[in-house]
Amino acid sequence: MIFEANAHLHALDIAFAPLAAVPSTLAKLENLKQLVISVTHIAELDLTVFYPLKELLHLEFTQNQLASLVGAPPGERVASKVSKILIRLNPLTTVDLNLFAPFGELEFLDLTSNRIKSLSGSLRAHQLKHITLVSNALRKLDLCPWDVLGSVAWLELSFNRLQQIPACLQKLPNVTELLFDHNRITHLPLESFADLAQLRELHLTFNEIATISFGAPLPHQLRRLELFHNCLCDFPMPSNLSTLLVDGLQAHGAGNGSAKLNCSHC
Repeated sequence: MIFEANAHLHALDIAFAPLAAVPSTLAKLENLKQLVISVTHIAELDLTVFYPLKELLHLEFTQNQLASLVGAPPGERVASKVSKILIRLNPLTTVDLNLFAPFGELEFLDLTSNRIKSLSGSLRAHQLKHITLVSNALRKLDLCPWDVLGSVAWLELSFNRLQQIPACLQKLPNVTELLFDHNRITHLPLESFADLAQLRELHLTFNEIATISFGAPLPHQLRRLELFHNCLCDFPMPSNLSTLLVDGLQAHGAGNGSAKLNCSHC
């Protein structure tokens, strides 16, 4: 597939094409704003191919044969406007987060429904607002190497294989929603959330939580805690919670009481 110079094309959708690589001639589409590539034979995605596209805002790479991501070495500076990157439904098992550093305007990163088992490197996208890693195979997530990302409001890790709460959540000081449901978490250390002053919703349903450590109170802004279908038999209801979801039922404004949970399935 070869592209000629074109300053008028703003959106391009390539689907069901026998491509083995992203066409290098994409650089000739100087005003391209949205690119979607889906259902191809591409197994390796070189992110440097998109660096010359100075007007690109939306990059989506869905249901291909992607097994690896490559890009420029750390420190590469690119005049990129890309604000959304979606890489979904691929056989991708590992991701080096350093590869997203050149995309300085990135706001939304979606790595949903791949087969990701591990993440390496540091996430440095300081405009990032939403990170979703739903439906992968992550057993743990360590945010300690990441930069402090003050713009992130949402972190979604539902439907993975996490065995513990991710480390160094304080790297997301303004996060408002954390979705850790449908994992294999066994212990809930409340101190993990101590520095998350803006946290309003915490989703932990369908885990294997049997113990809680009360090393710190829950964040004052927290209004919704979902804990049903775990291995807890009771839970002290913090006074600031307006909604506690346990066993599919809502307990509103229970403040300072103890919520009885159904732990018979454990």
